[in-house]
Amino acid sequence: MKITILSTALFTLLSLSAVADDSVKMTETRQKNLTIKMAKLKPASTVAGQAYPAEVVIPANQIRIISSAYA
Repeated sequence: MKITILSTALFTLLSLSAVADDSVKMTETRQKNLTIKMAKLKPASTVAGQAYPAEVVIPANQIRIISSAYA
């Protein structure tokens, strides 16, 4: 029993140290060269179509992350 708890704790510590920072650092020059434009979101003043009360729920096993293979 002690070996199982010890191995679980060791595995947890090793897996936490393996997590990398995958965020992309963007300078203003790089954003300008790639023509990336940033803007704050604004609430919509008008909505086309009929409004229905609803809630969209996506199961966790169906969420996908899309990222570029290049820096």
